[in-house]
Amino acid sequence: MNHIPFLLAQIQVGGGGGWGTLFMLGVLGLVALVFFLIVFNFFFVWLRALSSGARVTFIELINLRLRRIPVGLIVDMRITAVKSGLDVSMDDLSTHYMAGGNVEMVTLALIAARKAGINLDFDRACAIDLATKGTGKTSRRSRLRSIRRSLTRPRPRPAKPPSTAWPRMGSSSKPRPA
Repeated sequence: MNHIPFLLAQIQVGGGGGWGTLFMLGVLGLVALVFFLIVFNFFFVWLRALSSGARVTFIELINLRLRRIPVGLIVDMRITAVKSGLDVSMDDLSTHYMAGGNVEMVTLALIAARKAGINLDFDRACAIDLATKGTGKTSRRSRLRSIRRSLTRPRPRPAKPPSTAWPRMGSSSKPRPA
């Protein structure tokens, strides 16, 4: 039953307090509309996370939207991490996204490292991701290779032989003219 027409019929326009009641109904209607839009906007994302076991609150979803972070990407990566047994928070994922990192690549690298038996925490994976940003090493295979390389013992690089070394300043490889 819709009670709004009955409420509006009881307002006395000529009497005292009629406009105040109408104003309060307008404000109440506006608040209800904003609440409905917020719930409708995030309901399906929240339901998807809830049904997969990766709990997300409406406040976290609103915070993501206010910070202009793609809500769907962060929630999907949290679902992927939780399904594979990793405990990654929404704040960690959103912080890495805001730092310019590739959240999807980090999540998949953590899952691959776990499957390979490599002990890799989220902070170190983020550091590797941000360190390799812009170097052209963006494929999954090269990213996993760099993770494995950074976690194993560092191997010393062999020194260059003296014949390939650069000439010293002041000396040149060309003979001086006489």
